[in-house]
Amino acid sequence: MKFTPKTKSRFFVFESYDIDNLDNILNELNDDFMKYAYIIHDKDENKPHVHFLLDYGQFTTVRHILSCYEHLAANGYIKPSFWADKYFKYMYHDQSIESAKGKHVYPEENVICMNGFDKDDLHTYTENERMIFMDCIMSIANNQQIYEYAGLLEYLSQNERDLYLFAMNNTILVNGYMHSHRNRFKKSDK
Repeated sequence: MKFTPKTKSRFFVFESYDIDNLDNILNELNDDFMKYAYIIHDKDENKPHVHFLLDYGQFTTVRHILSCYEHLAANGYIKPSFWADKYFKYMYHDQSIESAKGKHVYPEENVICMNGFDKDDLHTYTENERMIFMDCIMSIANNQQIYEYAGLLEYLSQNERDLYLFAMNNTILVNGYMHSHRNRFKKSDK
């Protein structure tokens, strides 16, 4: 998939072939409180290297990530990962196609997760899924007569965990809707 410096993603990947500099890379990511996972590939045919998967926590541009971490990546090459769950599996070569290519399969436990990186939170939503989730959230806000973002989050946290996670990861979108929803309700009271 093509991307530009303006392309947005929550997840980004890069490799480093400077194993001797690994501690410095880890220290920098830790100092920035970046959520990330990494694995050292030292049994492949290639030169030993490290794969990194960054979780920025919200959508940001490739340009922003490059401005922060370009110096850490081999050849300054950092790219967005639109299928972070698949890239996580690729990191330890847990795909039959990678085995068929003769790549060494690493135990999943070799992937080290840092700063709250959660491998179970790697799903990125398709546009269709985003529309379905927003439809559900709008229905809940209307049916439950919820007009504040905080109230919506409290309700979703107790009753609709998937929608809660979506709302937490799409704050601007959901909060924008709630603001408009609240203002529409105020106008109808007058």
